Amino acid sequence: MHTPFTRPVESVELIYEIQRELSRLSDPPSLVKTFVASLVRVLPMSRILYVLPWPPAVRRFAWIPATDVAVGSLGYRVLLDVDLTDPGWRERADFQTLFKVRRDFEADVAGGFLGETIAQDHPLVRNDLALRSSEPGLGEAAAKHRSMIAVPIFWQGHTQAWIVVFADMPDAFVPDDVRLLLTTGNMLARSAVYLDTLAEAKNANARLHATFDEIGRVQRLLLPRDLPCDPHLCFSTSYLPSDAAGGDYYDIYAPDPDTLDLVIADVSGHGPVASVAMAMLRTAMQAWCRSGHAASTVVPGINGLMHKSLDAGMFITACFFNLDRKSGRLDYVNCGHNPPIVRRREGGIVLLDGGGGPPLGVCEELDPPSGSITLQPGDLLVLYTDGIPEAFGPHNELLGMERFCEAVERGLGDPERTRQAVLDVVERHAKGRPRVDDQTLVVMAYRGSRTT
Repeated sequence: MHTPFTRPVESVELIYEIQRELSRLSDPPSLVKTFVASLVRVLPMSRILYVLPWPPAVRRFAWIPATDVAVGSLGYRVLLDVDLTDPGWRERADFQTLFKVRRDFEADVAGGFLGETIAQDHPLVRNDLALRSSEPGLGEAAAKHRSMIAVPIFWQGHTQAWIVVFADMPDAFVPDDVRLLLTTGNMLARSAVYLDTLAEAKNANARLHATFDEIGRVQRLLLPRDLPCDPHLCFSTSYLPSDAAGGDYYDIYAPDPDTLDLVIADVSGHGPVASVAMAMLRTAMQAWCRSGHAASTVVPGINGLMHKSLDAGMFITACFFNLDRKSGRLDYVNCGHNPPIVRRREGGIVLLDGGGGPPLGVCEELDPPSGSITLQPGDLLVLYTDGIPEAFGPHNELLGMERFCEAVERGLGDPERTRQAVLDVVERHAKGRPRVDDQTLVVMAYRGSRTT
């Protein structure tokens, strides 16, 4: 004798409750388990199967063979088979089987009642079953089943799989049950696909970030570790990439005791591609400057190399400096970069906006004019990339040069104090908003010529 199944009177409210509960889940197997448990409350089910025609008409997973493999009309795989008459089915059923990778491409079962069912192209309901105990894919339990609903699950307009439910009593199902299973089953499948894809995306994103972190670690090794040790020069620097790998670059060279060469650059964009471009620039600068070439003379050669090496649309803004430590004369060439700042000893800001040309890599030949200024003992040179004055606030407002220069003034000529003042004003302006561009700052105090 079967216990009569009492259908819920308020089925709409029950389905509403079920859908709300499903929306809380983020694990595909748990989603399917909750769905099955919910169906048991509204349908007189004794068994549920998820049947995949094999090979399927369309690929859901990468491990499914391509469409050039013939689709079998009666071959199939039963990915899920749950005996709902077992009180412990929630613990015993392995819902993870729906998402496991399969490397073999043969059907598990062929023919029989299930094979005939999945060969159809529309939902089925049977309330007068009389199956054999040797039924393929169903086994001995098939002889107990008296009613069935089978609904297709669609993917990209094709029937991807079937949900088949059985009841151990005749006339168990009504037409509304077919509509319910067809609608909720397909919604469940889409939700499970979404969650499974989301999990894959999260894993891929984690691997990508790990790669970025490694690239960023290598890139930071390319920045100068040790600044020149000179009692008449004092440095303070900061490098904050927007991603793990950025495109900002600075370097300082001391080819002889009386000369100091500096460069600051910003590759268009950021991320791994910008990081690689930065590494190319750094390699070229190392070859030129350490061979005795003044920074102001390297522009034509460096530009030619970048023009040949950079991808279309990429460019590098850069500023090259050559300092005579004895006289304080600072020669510079600006290739599309933000104007450097000099804070005079007695106060006041000077923007080095003379001398220069377009960014590196834009044109095949580049030999821009240079500019010059004489630093006095106590003057401060501030080099930076545009990520600082163009830092965004919470309402997309830019920090701007005015507030940037005010922060430089508050540093009172001390490199470390200036660096901290600039970082503080950027942080207060951003109010927690993530950086959208790399932010690099190099502050140098000129204390006068070396003692002999």
